[in-house]
Amino acid sequence: MHKDKIKKLVLGHRASSEAYINFLRKQGIKVGTNVKLYRPFNTTIDFQNPHLLTIGNDVQITGPVTILTHDYSWSVLKKSMAIFMVIRERLK
Repeated sequence: MHKDKIKKLVLGHRASSEAYINFLRKQGIKVGTNVKLYRPFNTTIDFQNPHLLTIGNDVQITGPVTILTHDYSWSVLKKSMAIFMVIRERLK
C-alpha cells in the first residue's frame, strides 16, 4: 500500500495505466474502453492539441513510445524559407 502511494507521489499521472488514462481524458483526449498502457512511466502522449487524438477501444500501448499531436514541418518550412531568402539575396 505504501509502495503505491510513493509511486504516485514520484511519478504522478504516470504511476499507473489508470492514472495516465484519467489524466489524458481530463486533458480532452478521447480514450476508449479497455485501454492499457503497459509502461506509463515510459510513455509520452502529447496533449497540446487533444482534439487531434483519439485512442480507440481495446488498445494496448507499451513504451518507450511517444505519440505527438503536432509535427516538425513548421520548423522545416521556416528553415527552407531562410535558405531561399539567402539565395535570393545573393542573386541580386
